[in-house]
This record gives sequence, C-alpha cells and structure tokens, in this order.
Amino acid sequence: MGDLTAAHRGYEYQDLLEACRVVDLLLGEIVAVHVDEKLVPDDRFDDLTVIGADGCRERTQFKHSDNDDHPLAYDTFTSDGRGLRLDRLVAAAVADRDGPGASARTIRLRIVMRDAPPDDAVLRAVMVPARTSDAPFLAGMNTTLLRFDAEALWQGVELPARGRRKAGNVFGFLAEGDTAISKEDLEWFCEHLVVELAAPPMTMDLQRPGSAEQLLLQRVRGELGAGIHPNEGRSPATWPRR
Repeated sequence: MGDLTAAHRGYEYQDLLEACRVVDLLLGEIVAVHVDEKLVPDDRFDDLTVIGADGCRERTQFKHSDNDDHPLAYDTFTSDGRGLRLDRLVAAAVADRDGPGASARTIRLRIVMRDAPPDDAVLRAVMVPARTSDAPFLAGMNTTLLRFDAEALWQGVELPARGRRKAGNVFGFLAEGDTAISKEDLEWFCEHLVVELAAPPMTMDLQRPGSAEQLLLQRVRGELGAGIHPNEGRSPATWPRR
C-alpha cells in the first residue's frame, strides 16, 4: 500500500477550510451545507456546497499540496491526476447547473489550491486575473484569484512534441472526442469559476496554529464569541467543547 500521508493531509486541509465556511451556517448567512457529497455523476465539485440565505449556490473543490512553492502547471487541467481535467470539470458543473442547482438564484464555482501562481506560457495564455468584484473563499485569505479565458481555451495552445507528449493543441480535447464539451458550456463555466491560488498553510494543530487554523480561530473568537465575555471559559481552540 502506498504512503497515504499526503492524502490524509489533504482531507485535514479540506475539513479545516470547510469548518471556517460553516461558521456562516451558525450566523444565518448560509441555510444549507453539503460536505463531501456527490450531487451529480462524476462530481468534481463535491468537497463543499453551500446555499446562501441570498439564494446563491457556491460549490468549492480544495486541492492541498505541501509544495506551495511549486507554480500551478497546465497539465493540472489537461490530465486527470488531480481530478481537475477541464472537460470533466465543465461536465460536472453543467450537470449540477441543470440538475440540483437549477433553482439557484446565482451559482459560483471555486477551486482553492495551495499551488503558487503559474509561470508557464500555456496557463499565461489562457488564464487572466479575476474581476475586482471577486472575493477570496474567506475574508482574510491573501490569495491570488484567476479566471480562465474561454475564447483562449477554445482557440487552444499549440506545443511541440516532447517526451510522451505529441505535438499539437494541448486543449484540443475540449472540442474533440467522447468527452467534448460545447463552446457555450465552456463560456458559462469560465464565467462562473474562480481559481484561487497560494491558499494559506496549516500545521494541523489548533494549539500551534498556522495561517489556515488562524482563519478558523479568528472566526470562532470574533464572530461566535469564544474566549470573550460572556464566554471566557470557552477556548476558541476547543470550542464547542467545554
């Protein structure tokens, strides 16, 4: 059996950021939460789904890595080693839009990653800075927000042969083959997706918190009142336990 340490750290990270977001359920800002629940076949946004009190449906996928100095690579979205191949992401998002999310007032899609911003020519050709109206997953996260350019993806990026890679358009699979998607669905997907990079690190220890744990502790302390009057006896690190 292979070493599962990285996978377990990924689950811990996912749980930590989900806990940060679920504080909004206690505050009444979200009315329903689905955690690690597949809502459509081959669901690629199953880590966290929240329904806001304003009718917004937000689906988030987390991808943890301890190599936070490694720039995001284009093959993250052209192969499926991390479950982020673009045609599969689009298909899952569209299935949710037309199925469980059909009655949503608005839809937001998000991928939160520890990877550093990309420095390769392929992703620089197809990704652009997010809009000024786009916000990070959590207030206080000092992350880089990017979007995909649908037109650039559809036009593709040509690369020469290298190793096992054949020469050609690395995004050609979007419009070709059994899993091809429509340009209209790709445009809708790019309109609703934010890719969030350089997410904060964790220590997996609330008594010695890293930047990610601090986000949770700050919310529990500042918004739920743990550790301050009249809840001085409730430590933010152990809340809700007494």
